[in-house]
Amino acid sequence: MIRASCVGALVSALMGCSGADRGNAAAGASDRWARDARVPAGGDLDADAAPIARAAPVVINEVVADSPEGDAVELLNLSDAPVDLSGYFVTDDPDAAPQRALLPVGTIIGPRAYLTLAVGAATLGFGLGSDEAFALSAPDGRRVDLADWSEGEAPMGRSWGRTPDGIGGFATLSQATLGGPNAAPASAPLGTMDAGPTQDAAHVPEPVTTSALIVNEVVAEGGPEGDWVELYNPTDVDAPLDGLFLTDDFSGAPLKGALPPGWIVPARAWFALPVDEASLGFKLSSDEEVTLVEASGARIDGADWSEGDAPEGTSWGRWPDHTGTFRTLQPTTRGAPNSLETATPLVINEVVAAGDPDDVVELYNGTFEDIDLMGYAVSDDPEGEPLLVTLEESLVVPARGFALLVVSDERLGFKLGSAEGFSLSDPTGALVDSTFWTEGQSPADGAWAREPDGTGPFRTFETSSLGSPNTP
Repeated sequence: MIRASCVGALVSALMGCSGADRGNAAAGASDRWARDARVPAGGDLDADAAPIARAAPVVINEVVADSPEGDAVELLNLSDAPVDLSGYFVTDDPDAAPQRALLPVGTIIGPRAYLTLAVGAATLGFGLGSDEAFALSAPDGRRVDLADWSEGEAPMGRSWGRTPDGIGGFATLSQATLGGPNAAPASAPLGTMDAGPTQDAAHVPEPVTTSALIVNEVVAEGGPEGDWVELYNPTDVDAPLDGLFLTDDFSGAPLKGALPPGWIVPARAWFALPVDEASLGFKLSSDEEVTLVEASGARIDGADWSEGDAPEGTSWGRWPDHTGTFRTLQPTTRGAPNSLETATPLVINEVVAAGDPDDVVELYNGTFEDIDLMGYAVSDDPEGEPLLVTLEESLVVPARGFALLVVSDERLGFKLGSAEGFSLSDPTGALVDSTFWTEGQSPADGAWAREPDGTGPFRTFETSSLGSPNTP
């Protein structure tokens, strides 16, 4: 477990640590990369004295990059409880390799405390350049915070840090203050007498505001993960959630669930709030609403949905991400941009090829819109004559539902054999799906079917389950 310590010449010079401090800090294996866990005035870093949180109200607070004395990143815990960062990930390539380095077991950051990570090939497997990025992610892959800087923004002798300390946007600071409150922004380039500002205007901190926050995605039947509401911050400044409320009854109880102190939605980023009785005093149902509210009772943003809009395995979210209207989404994308990319399409889901008197093919529609099969083509010879018979009558496969196609000489001009194939093609002639089975794979009273429904491979089932999810 990492305790308050100072490690290395850089932190010694900045923080005034003694030689004894440095020797003690070097004793632990984890301390080879954790340079300092300094507690602000009045703080206490005895991690055994208070419950340790796993949700991380932690921000990247300061960066020293491209330094001959060693690169470093300072984290700050904005909450009043210790936070366990064991199993969290850090990286200098958030897009391509978000889980590049793993923080070891016992990485604890105290309440309202700083933790400085030594960043180098020997500690994390990478160093920081003069035009770079650094990200912290939770074990589930959710991004906790991100800092990025361009050439000249973190010059030698200065740092790239938040101002005001912990909550503001990033700027070039007049000096590095690893393990303590950030210094004021730099007013002039090093080695000049010019007192005029040199920062790019984009990095001048803006006033902190929460009125622009967007309710972006909701999971109301979350299964083992539980319910959650994702917020998106479209501004260039981190947005603290202190003093805000979440409610499922805006008209009757707008200040129902107070958000815990220390939670922050990073600039241009997503943050998912767990919604349960323990944290907010309510859960979400399948026919519900949720609203983000200011302390004054003013509505910031919200979402409402009806039965069937957000079934298990899906979410109710904005499409396009954070700008569009709400719709059912699949997959869920907690803490990341909303997506529709992997919705299960129309597929052949189950085949009963020894039917009495008729054979049956079950189709599954994993999309969120009904599909009418009029004009589609089917065949029992997918490789030789895939467009054998065109369906001339309407057969609707409901959204996220099943439809049964009876295969008989009277209806389609063919039946299915015990070693056969079946295909479905759309009105343009493009193949939608096909399957083949051999003798014994679709037995009497049994079926040739996918497991799981819609996405899995075909296998033999001893009993059929036409019109409902496949069961072994």
